[in-house]
Amino acid sequence: MTSAMAAGSEHRGRKPAVIWAMAGTVFWAATAYLGILMFDAVPRIAAFDMNLLVEAGRAVAAGQSPYDPALIRGFAPAAVDLFYSYPPIVGQVLAPVSALPLGFITVAWAILSVTLVTLVVVRIGRLLAAQVAPATVAAATVAVAAMTFPLLIAVLFGNIDAFFPVLYGLVLIAALSPRVRDQAIGGVAIAIGSLTKVYPAGLGLWFLVRVARARAADRRRPVTVLAVAAVAAGALVAGSVVLFGLGPWQDYTTVVSTAARAEIVDGRNAAPAAQLALWLHLDSGAARAFHVGVVAIAVAAIAAGAWFVADPLESLAIAAAASLFLLPISWIHYPAALLPFGAAAVLRARSSDPRTRRRVGLLTAGAIMAGVLSIPWMPSLWIGIGLALLSVHTSTPRDRTPVLARRPAGRAKPITPLGHGGAVVNARAPVASVRSASGALGDLSGRHPDDHGRGDRLVGRRGTLANPTGRSFEWPMTSAEGLEE
Repeated sequence: MTSAMAAGSEHRGRKPAVIWAMAGTVFWAATAYLGILMFDAVPRIAAFDMNLLVEAGRAVAAGQSPYDPALIRGFAPAAVDLFYSYPPIVGQVLAPVSALPLGFITVAWAILSVTLVTLVVVRIGRLLAAQVAPATVAAATVAVAAMTFPLLIAVLFGNIDAFFPVLYGLVLIAALSPRVRDQAIGGVAIAIGSLTKVYPAGLGLWFLVRVARARAADRRRPVTVLAVAAVAAGALVAGSVVLFGLGPWQDYTTVVSTAARAEIVDGRNAAPAAQLALWLHLDSGAARAFHVGVVAIAVAAIAAGAWFVADPLESLAIAAAASLFLLPISWIHYPAALLPFGAAAVLRARSSDPRTRRRVGLLTAGAIMAGVLSIPWMPSLWIGIGLALLSVHTSTPRDRTPVLARRPAGRAKPITPLGHGGAVVNARAPVASVRSASGALGDLSGRHPDDHGRGDRLVGRRGTLANPTGRSFEWPMTSAEGLEE
């Protein structure tokens, strides 16, 4: 009978994965068909961003500058014009594959980006919802990626932002995981993102504030991320200079100066300053003046979220959303970077009550729908970002008292009440039986290790779990990962 029940449970666990896989197949088949039509159109309306990157790679392979000579001479373009303005390292990385057909590169680009973001979300699922089968998480991620309009646009256009959900997801893992390896990878992700599009540097600011916020014993995580990010960025730039010389970087500084004078007021530019100037019928000079205030608000939001919001998922989600507004140009595909945070909210809500799960699901679906509605009305993109943040906030565990995942054999003698709600913890329970309110095996207080507020706290990898009563006992790990392994 036990074997039959186990087999039935396994069968039920497979059903969601099969359903999501079928949905993903249909969605991506439709996307592929649309992509073919757009690619074959005259003029071509797909892969034009990819073409810019490939042309830059070909120029680098030929020993030339990846930048348009007009930009180097100081002729300011319109922001919506197609021109290569990335740091030279992007074209240099693509130089080895630039001889391949554009269509092949675009398809490989799309497959690689979706595959990597799926692996990232599966890893997030292990941290926040270990009870959900990885196959279900993977299949759902592939399907939802095809419904996430900003990511879909990035894939169809061949934009480099198709990989930003991967980079932002790796940074989120670094904020959640106790593994030094994950933290190092998150630091590399910040370095790559910052050297590619600048605005992911806002995530570095988040870790910097978390260093100042944390107790000395809890600073290892953010310090590791920042140190690796700095070393990785320096190594990438140094490698570029050694292999290709300083000239491309000198050209880049000129291009940045020229692009700063570009016409940015356009309906396709989702940046708040540009949209405000458009509504008020003002020029790009006014938009740049407005953008100074937008940057101040975004930086303040990153710093305040890092300092005042204890939950690392919600805190970093605020920083991730705010980072999208750091530049005066913000295209419709930028919010694709928030996909891992929406996935994390849904996964974390799996350990909550049904009402919370429904609310998180509806808010996440609303964020996806708002992305679609941004085609006729660009400010809908901001609404989608707000709904995504509200989804993350709603998924935050409200009951932070520890709960027992399973009871050991025999009668258990409770010990001193812990936490905010006075729940008890079984002293004889196996370590793996304690599950935090967020659904991930972790600290008994349900709080992040660098939360230095009043009440329960953890110190170090083998710290003391203390409570307001003054009684305490040793707890061996600060995270789910340690309990899993």
